[in-house]
Amino acid sequence: MSRAAGAIMTMNAVTAALRGWRFDLSDEKRLQAEMFGVLAAAQLAVAREVRLGTSGLIDLTVCRGGVEIGIEVKARTRAKMAVRRQCIRYLASGRLDGLLLVSATAIAMPPDIDGRPVRTFSLGEAWV
Repeated sequence: MSRAAGAIMTMNAVTAALRGWRFDLSDEKRLQAEMFGVLAAAQLAVAREVRLGTSGLIDLTVCRGGVEIGIEVKARTRAKMAVRRQCIRYLASGRLDGLLLVSATAIAMPPDIDGRPVRTFSLGEAWV
């Protein structure tokens, strides 16, 4: 299996674990902590606030089957282009095999960046 396929499978496992939960969107750090707890309870190897070298600090990562994805969490944002640039910078670190953007507001992202898959997950969708 390719690393991209593994990343997509890992992102699917993450979104399956998040679906059905109602998260507190009033504070982004609290949201990250709640998501960490849900993913850990789903027995996913999750880490919080992971340094990606000079590319910055991503909110969460999940490792599964030798593949590592980054998860960027946004409770509220109006600066959609800044979020997109941030995600591109995280993937440019070379450490991540894919990226999942979890947000309360819709942010359009390309399906892949430099050959690595990118997916979005709406926190509103989590409630369904």
